[in-house]
Amino acid sequence: MRKNVTEPSNILAANRRLLATELRTTGLTYREIAVRIQAQAKTDDTIHVWAGYGERDAHRDVTTQLKTVVQEQRETTEEFITLELTRLDKITKGCNEIIDDPEQDVKYRLAAMDRLLKSQERRAKLLGLDVVPKAKEADWKSEFVMLILNNQLTIEQLRKEFPELADEVIKQLPQSRGASPIEVRAIEAASEEVETS
Repeated sequence: MRKNVTEPSNILAANRRLLATELRTTGLTYREIAVRIQAQAKTDDTIHVWAGYGERDAHRDVTTQLKTVVQEQRETTEEFITLELTRLDKITKGCNEIIDDPEQDVKYRLAAMDRLLKSQERRAKLLGLDVVPKAKEADWKSEFVMLILNNQLTIEQLRKEFPELADEVIKQLPQSRGASPIEVRAIEAASEEVETS
């Protein structure tokens, strides 16, 4: 059963999630977010928190809000594509009427064919039909990153066996994993420990 989004408790929760996300974008930690939200909830009746609202709750609020935003963007994109395809259908119909009319002058029929091809190209782009598979680059950094991500190589092994390449690979590692800044610092700290030992 779907939640009633206009129910007061759901509105209060949505406000809390939005606030948590806004605070996260300013760089606050989840612990700091929880403290701020608890403090604000005491004076602001548009958000609601429970006793014990903490770091994990703030994290859950932020991830829930981000998932909601992504879903809304996906739905908006799908609606846009549907609208554009409907417009292209009208263009196709109009072009076909001109092309199929033997009484039309040749130049108009050729122009309609040109427009039809352009609308077909646009349709193919919207639907992703013309996507050319990209050739996989033989990038040595990516190879090392994949080995690390698949737990076939550790950062320590990389530093020991390929010290001159390690820094470049480690810089690529968080980007390919979509790591948080905390994970990046942890990886860099682990790398520095290996260097000093």
